[in-house]
Amino acid sequence: MPTEPTSPLRQLLTDEGGLASQLKALYTETNLKLKDFAEQAGINPNRASKLANGIAMPNADELKAWARAAGRPERSEELQALAEEVQAVHRGHHARLRSVGQQGIQAERRALDQSSKLIRSFQVLYYPGLLQTVEYARATMTKVVKRMDRPESDIEEGVAGRLERQQVLYDQAKAFEFLLWEPLLTFPPHGLDVALGQLDRIGQLAQLRHIRIGVLPADRPLTSAPAHAFSLFDDVAQVELASGTTWHEGDQAKTYQEEMDRLWEDALEGPELGRVLARSAKRLNQSAGPENGGG
Repeated sequence: MPTEPTSPLRQLLTDEGGLASQLKALYTETNLKLKDFAEQAGINPNRASKLANGIAMPNADELKAWARAAGRPERSEELQALAEEVQAVHRGHHARLRSVGQQGIQAERRALDQSSKLIRSFQVLYYPGLLQTVEYARATMTKVVKRMDRPESDIEEGVAGRLERQQVLYDQAKAFEFLLWEPLLTFPPHGLDVALGQLDRIGQLAQLRHIRIGVLPADRPLTSAPAHAFSLFDDVAQVELASGTTWHEGDQAKTYQEEMDRLWEDALEGPELGRVLARSAKRLNQSAGPENGGG
């Protein structure tokens, strides 16, 4: 039976010696029930439970109140230092990539894919890794590896890892939802042939009953305007920003689940998806010009 998906942030918080573990140890020392301890600290009991179990990230005021309620106010600075360390690692996706390389990153993502029952992804600029063709994945990996100053061997290792991840798509015990912002379909960052091949793959995968693929149209008013890309692994949200990747659980993840539901209200899928893919392929060919195989 697959384990419950756990974000990298939660792992950092709940590891032995981690911030959540320290918070739990402090309140346990008081011999109070968590509800009573929370009231003494002036923290909502539900919030206190999330902090003690690594589901939420505490702020500085909560850490001071926690240490004070435990009768250990001198621990507040130590707890704050732990929190800052967690946040630094949490935001350091690029540093993580430099450290373990694409192969390591793909292995971590594969474990998360395999442990999730429902995977949902909304993308605005690049196709999600699970949907990428070999050519698209290789071109993407090449740019990232060069930018991160990693060895060239990292490219093929990363591509192999991504293709291995994609085997999870054929597990019919899972469900997948991929929602794409329409301009992505005609954005060819890796050339015409790669872009057209990617459209073909989307059309093929959309035929699988446990995979839902939709396109958010760019030519009409929308119920909810897309802001940035994000993915959901059951109750864990992965948010992709210019500063890097962040992870959220609990109420923060619920916000992204609700946003995904709103975005799907305007999505084109089924026969409409097929027409959008065909129209996008036509636009790509026309923009390429006869000399590049278009026209």
